[in-house]
Amino acid sequence: MSRIGNMKKFLSIVCRFWWLWPLLFLVCQYVMYRASIGYTMTVLSNICFVVAIVTALLQITCLICFDYNFKHGKMVVTLMAGIVCFIVMIMTMFTTLFDNGKEDHFGADHPIPEGLEYNEPLYPYDIVVTDEDGNIVSDCNGNDSIVPAKDPVSCICPDDTSSWLVLQTGFQGGIYKYYLYVPELPAGQVWLECYEITDNVRLSISTDRTIQEINPDSCSRVLPPCEFTIYNGIWGEHYAARIEAWYKDSATRHKRKLAESVYKVEGWMR
Repeated sequence: MSRIGNMKKFLSIVCRFWWLWPLLFLVCQYVMYRASIGYTMTVLSNICFVVAIVTALLQITCLICFDYNFKHGKMVVTLMAGIVCFIVMIMTMFTTLFDNGKEDHFGADHPIPEGLEYNEPLYPYDIVVTDEDGNIVSDCNGNDSIVPAKDPVSCICPDDTSSWLVLQTGFQGGIYKYYLYVPELPAGQVWLECYEITDNVRLSISTDRTIQEINPDSCSRVLPPCEFTIYNGIWGEHYAARIEAWYKDSATRHKRKLAESVYKVEGWMR
């Protein structure tokens, strides 16, 4: 079959399913919108972005073909569908910008229960202690009170599973690094899952960044620090979160929880 014949066959198939392209475009817009308000661009949302562009081009192709073949009825319907898709795309863009501009008071809506035991993320630098007025607190000898930074690895004890997972603050609020001790395990993956402690709400985090591959060489030691972001809440409004470290065996696909700790956290402000 000649190239012209192949092209005609391709255009015939595209025009036969003219109604499918606007539907796919709208579905892709919805997926990308849900990903944007959760600040988690997944592989699926990236695929949807490409599919949306392709379906838009296919709709334009249908318009040209219907006009060329004098199928003005289908051309008008396809044009109207394209206009609807364009309006939805514009509305989605503005809605996303509006939502991203609002502050998320998740922390204020989920105060830390009184008496709850939790951990504080470690700071990567020394802290000078100040009073409520911001004045540096001095000890009885007149020396400034300084809380020295702790080495996260030194806080982990292989014999104590409750110490296996340690959080350290990042360069901005809501951004953290985690250190995880991995016992002897078959090759697989580890990752984090985070939940607000009172309502057990699963938190929106940059999950892909928490994934680490493990092998026999990385077992029975602390993994390199891995940075991730918590998107629920804003700076200064802290809440309690249960941070869970999970493991999946590459061979059996079996999953199990390695460790968990409750930490006082805050969300990253966009």
